[in-house]
Amino acid sequence: MRVVVSVPATSANLGPGFDCLGMALGLYLRVAIHEVDGEGFELRALGEGAHQLPSGGQNLVFQGILDGCERFGYRPRRLCIESANGIPLAAGLGSSAAAYLAGLAAGVLLGGGDLSAAQLIEWGSEREGHADNVVPCVLGGFTVIAADREVRHLRLDPPAGLAAQVTIPNFELPTLTARAVLPTMVDHRDAVFNQSRVGMLAAAMASGRLELLGYAMRDLLHQPYRERLVPGLTQVLEAAMAAGSVGAALSGAGPTVLALAAHPDVARVGARMVETWRGHGIEARCTALTMDRRGLVARREPD
Repeated sequence: MRVVVSVPATSANLGPGFDCLGMALGLYLRVAIHEVDGEGFELRALGEGAHQLPSGGQNLVFQGILDGCERFGYRPRRLCIESANGIPLAAGLGSSAAAYLAGLAAGVLLGGGDLSAAQLIEWGSEREGHADNVVPCVLGGFTVIAADREVRHLRLDPPAGLAAQVTIPNFELPTLTARAVLPTMVDHRDAVFNQSRVGMLAAAMASGRLELLGYAMRDLLHQPYRERLVPGLTQVLEAAMAAGSVGAALSGAGPTVLALAAHPDVARVGARMVETWRGHGIEARCTALTMDRRGLVARREPD
């Protein structure tokens, strides 16, 4: 038996929604796994980060497979993993969550279980420590998340005609580094500011009011602190809006910038962001993406 899994990239926060908003994007990690005699695993990787992926026990796809199998009391034989990855690493596009969830779903199927979105979200959130990438990765679409002892979430389809432009500078920003610059206490006025924008952002997505997104995607709780790790961030966000974006923000912990626009405008928006970063001595690449509405897809196939 062979297991094939596809998982989308995700953008968390979307500006004000720190650890509570996420969106799935049309950029994918695809893996195929089958077993042969022996132990451990062998990896054939193509695409983003292919030469950076650990070939030992620290590989996230492998860890996810073992965890999924263990949930069903199954001990796999040697695993042959083929990976085609379109999600840049350490860029704020959910690459770690995607890799672990791809493995976890494969492990569940190899172990004889049936896939459950609720279980994948619960187990993936336990592993990640937060659910803002996990939920949209599993469900697709635009998601609102509230988590304490359990993860509660609401999924919406993004408005028709909305596209994304992700602009990725040529440096990585590990999540731990980006989280380390955040304060442990915030001003009450800043918290109220973000709270109102989260509500407006969710309502704008639900109602299709794209003209409200630029206002709703403003943030005071994480982007101002991360700007010193992402040179030119403010200017890049301003350039996106000037070029026709309806809303722009740091994607997850960064350094990627996500700009939302109507389909005809995305190329102009991306070009302006790349040009602005170049003015700060930073090369960047941009990719126009649709919104993913399917989320994680996995299936068993005969060898």
